[in-house]
Parts: sequence; structure tokens; C-alpha cells
Amino acid sequence: MIVLQLTEENLECIITKAVDKAISKIPRQPVIEKPLSLEEAAEFLRLRPQTVYQKISSIPHSKVGKILLFKHEDLLRYIEDNRRKTSTEIINYSEEYLGKCKAKKYAR
Repeated sequence: MIVLQLTEENLECIITKAVDKAISKIPRQPVIEKPLSLEEAAEFLRLRPQTVYQKISSIPHSKVGKILLFKHEDLLRYIEDNRRKTSTEIINYSEEYLGKCKAKKYAR
């Protein structure tokens, strides 16, 4: 008979590895996201449904029959694409752009 003495840390490590190994063997199913309705998309964007409908040409969506559907990831991208730059970002961009223009001018 062999008697082992384990510290709490060693026991925790052994258990963690065993659990991680067991979890890694579980087949993962892709997460299919339910599309959002016009009302849900409006709530997500914090707009009125009428406003979303007015801006529909610039918001990514699908249309099934007469029903408009939106993907959560498309709405997040729409928000990011319409983000306004801060004054600091505009100044930094301007300085970088002018620096490139000067470099091109002197490279000729």
C-alpha cells in the first residue's frame, strides 16, 4: 500500500487538469444566434423602431417576406462604423497624415 501526501495546491492542480481534460472531450455545438426583430434591434440600438426603419438603408439587415431581421454582430459593427472620433484622435490622424505628405514631398 502506497500512501501519498498531497498539498492543497497539488490536489487542486490535479483536479483542475482532470476537469479541463473532461471538458475538452465534450463536443461543442455552434452557437446559433437568434435574429433580432425590428423592435429588438431598435431597443438594442436605443432608438425608436421608426428611426431604425428610416435608417434601414444604412443598417445591415435581412428581409424575409415583410419581416426585417437583424444580426447582433451586424448591429455592433454598425455602431462601431458610425463611431465619432474624439478631438485627440482627429488631431493625431491629421498630424500623421501631414507627416506622410511631407515625407512624400521630400522623397521626390
